[in-house]
Amino acid sequence: LQGRSSGGRRAVGCSGAAAEAALQRRVAMSINRTIAAPGADAAGGNTSLANRSRVHNPPVELPQSNASNFFEEAKVEAKEEDEARRKFMRFCSKMSVEDPIDCLTLDAFCRLMQHYECTSAHNFEAYFHAIDRDRDDRLIFTEFFLGVCAADPSTTHILNSFTGHERSKFIFDFYDTDRNCVLDFEEFTRLNTDCLQTELDKDAARQEAIDKARELDIWNDGQFAGITRSQFYNFIQNEKMR
Repeated sequence: LQGRSSGGRRAVGCSGAAAEAALQRRVAMSINRTIAAPGADAAGGNTSLANRSRVHNPPVELPQSNASNFFEEAKVEAKEEDEARRKFMRFCSKMSVEDPIDCLTLDAFCRLMQHYECTSAHNFEAYFHAIDRDRDDRLIFTEFFLGVCAADPSTTHILNSFTGHERSKFIFDFYDTDRNCVLDFEEFTRLNTDCLQTELDKDAARQEAIDKARELDIWNDGQFAGITRSQFYNFIQNEKMR
């Protein structure tokens, strides 16, 4: 897995790849440590996911992908799923006798993140809601596992295929803190500032966001038009946001 190559693909330019990597790390890379934290689980040993986390695959674009789904394109193996499930099961619970499915509540997810020292506590809730695809305020294993695999920096990232599409959704949902499926100007400003990979004061960050919004043609007559998830993916796919 560490030896995966992007040979034959059109790689994104260096500055673009760097911004994409920063954006991925902000929303997702820390979640990867829940299944790849060295020494976090004595029983885990040196797992393939721990090894995978040391490699970063830059975004690329292909004329077409031979994969039929995200996991096939990401080259996720059964042993990685087993490892993720083991750690998920350590913190999950059943909702009720009538609803016996194993899941992580927000509280359980926060305890999992804290146990594996994934990220700052103020980010826990945003990560949880980014992974909670059906928005029922709990994570079943399939949601958790998809989020973890998308977070892995070594996972193949094809802009115009399954992996690029899934990652763009996680990124969007992380910044969509009010969960209304549209990025408002404040949310867009935070996202744009993270893309720039630099420390900015509030006024400078606002101006950078306005300039970027004008570039994207979503700033009209002093008003921010907002960004939907599909617009966001199109901006990334067309390399207008990197």
